[in-house]
Amino acid sequence: MKIYTHDEINIAPEGRIGYYTGYVYAIEYGNDLKIGCTRNPKERLMHLSNHAMRYSDKKLGRFILTPPHDNYRENERLLHSIFSDFRINDCELFNLQIESITEKFDTLSLLKKERNPIDVSNIYKLFNKQNDTPCNINDIINQLQTINDVICKFNDLWKDIADNYYLVKKERLGLASDALRKENVLDRIERNIQVKEEQTN
Repeated sequence: MKIYTHDEINIAPEGRIGYYTGYVYAIEYGNDLKIGCTRNPKERLMHLSNHAMRYSDKKLGRFILTPPHDNYRENERLLHSIFSDFRINDCELFNLQIESITEKFDTLSLLKKERNPIDVSNIYKLFNKQNDTPCNINDIINQLQTINDVICKFNDLWKDIADNYYLVKKERLGLASDALRKENVLDRIERNIQVKEEQTN
């Protein structure tokens, strides 16, 4: 699996190519690695880059991206399970290097599922019982797809909030422990000075 530079986000696939089709990605997120899935890689990676800089002061680095396939959500869950020992607080961030996971990306099963055609012969009865004129099935599908897109975007946003929360929390804990260590050092220095002054007197 090819590792792309951060600048190559601009050439990532843009737009959705199918109702059931998506991609799995991994991208360097500060010192950690974010593993996720998306139906619109360019939009998602651009959003992540802006969001990381604005809310957690993190820079995104290199990334890898699967070809489009239908079982992308299952593959995302599979990777999360495989690398669960390296997962940070149940979010999508992992304490991993990107080189260490490319082999697993290469072994993913990328399926194109056969879809049964929709039987629309009586579907208008569900939406237009007062009228003998059938509804336009394309309008119904477009509305459902719009709803699904909104749900996917909300899901992505929620994941971003969770990831940034844990990063900020981790950093604050690190700063707090650093402050405690400095405080303990200063206390020991003060005690040593006091002991020496007492010995002198």
